[in-house]
Amino acid sequence: MKKILLLSIVFVFLPFIQSVSAEENRNQYSTSIMFKAPETHENTNHKTESDLHNQHCLDLQKKIKDLEFLPVRRNAARERYKTECLNK
Repeated sequence: MKKILLLSIVFVFLPFIQSVSAEENRNQYSTSIMFKAPETHENTNHKTESDLHNQHCLDLQKKIKDLEFLPVRRNAARERYKTECLNK
């Protein structure tokens, strides 16, 4: 019974111990004399509107290439590419 109680206590406090150690790992560079702290990028997944537009145009180009043997759908994709990507 004591072992079960001890294990449950350990599993309850384990996430708190790990979060503290992760914070220590990130701050270990700030006290180092030899190494500079790595730059952190908070908004690495942030994409601008132009990035999304460029990705959309690349997706349309790939779709045109994939529709090689479907001429009607390929022509529709080409027209869409012309209006959305080339006229801006």
